[in-house]
Amino acid sequence: MKYYNKETRNTNGDYYRTEDWGIDKKSSPGENFTNIKPNDICISGMFIPCDWDDEKHEWVVDIDILKNKKLIEIKNNLENAVSDLKDHYGQTEIDSWETQIVEARLFKIDSSNPTPNIDIMIDEGIEDKELFIDSILENEASFKAIVFKAIGQRVSKSDAIKKISDNDSLSNNDKTEQIINSDVFISLK
Repeated sequence: MKYYNKETRNTNGDYYRTEDWGIDKKSSPGENFTNIKPNDICISGMFIPCDWDDEKHEWVVDIDILKNKKLIEIKNNLENAVSDLKDHYGQTEIDSWETQIVEARLFKIDSSNPTPNIDIMIDEGIEDKELFIDSILENEASFKAIVFKAIGQRVSKSDAIKKISDNDSLSNNDKTEQIINSDVFISLK
């Protein structure tokens, strides 16, 4: 039978050498050991160790650590989804979006407002300044709608995880299972 150290979670296989553990091979290893295997968790490559609970006589997951790892997973999914939206553009162009938007808004307020950066792009062969400005503002609105939808999903999914972790009527095991099985996917559709 394998025994696990309650503090280190280490085992030395099916038997213990006297010089390592200070016990006879055939005797019980003592109260600092259990024959219950630790149920460590790995979520999206993030390791979450469990700790021995002497009162419950079982391994339990630190719910705060699990919750925080799951919230990180949701945040990362949001960032990856938004990053996918930007894949068709270089960073230089992305960095210019705010300037384009500001100039386009000013132009829509009054077409006599200066748009020096948009004018440079127009000079490179864009035929219709009005259409180009309209497309800048339409793209901004579309992009924001998609991003804010994704942010709403992140907030909703994060709140659901926090609600589970704060629910005192659930056991540690129930919280662990519900948090692990919580939906973390961010959809941009």
